[in-house]
Amino acid sequence: AGDATLVAAGTLNGPLTVGSGGVVSPGLAIEGSPGILTINGDLTFQTGGSNGPARLVMDLDGTTPGTQYDQVVVNGTNRTVLLDGTELVVRNGTNLTVGARYIIVNNTAATTRIVGRFSNAPDEGGTVVLGSASYRITYAGSSIAGVAGNDVVLTVLMSFDFGDAPN
Repeated sequence: AGDATLVAAGTLNGPLTVGSGGVVSPGLAIEGSPGILTINGDLTFQTGGSNGPARLVMDLDGTTPGTQYDQVVVNGTNRTVLLDGTELVVRNGTNLTVGARYIIVNNTAATTRIVGRFSNAPDEGGTVVLGSASYRITYAGSSIAGVAGNDVVLTVLMSFDFGDAPN
């Protein structure tokens, strides 16, 4: 449904479709409580409509998925993750390190494919400022052991210290 918000950690058995204006935020709270949301099916973010783009909201504050940063896991073979036009929102903590890699969408099978790009990070291998940090983004996966190789990965290039400035 449009404008709905899903804040969850755990497993969804079946596909997840996020309507225009909808939000997915892994974890136990909308902010500051990282978690892993596993989807045993396709993940589709819908664009267009009067509610604006769908959004994926991720907390990053350390390099351990589930306890220090949010992660979406898409499980199963021949799955599709449709991102085209989705807005990526990143809330950074104070524990970001230059060079740290965050697998924000982890596809467990080599046959799962990423379709499209985030609207605010459209270039494969491009640089994007999200929250208080600059990242390199790849939609083609990573060389991290145990990762299928078709994931969305953010690598910290620079972190800004704004002190007590609001997010």
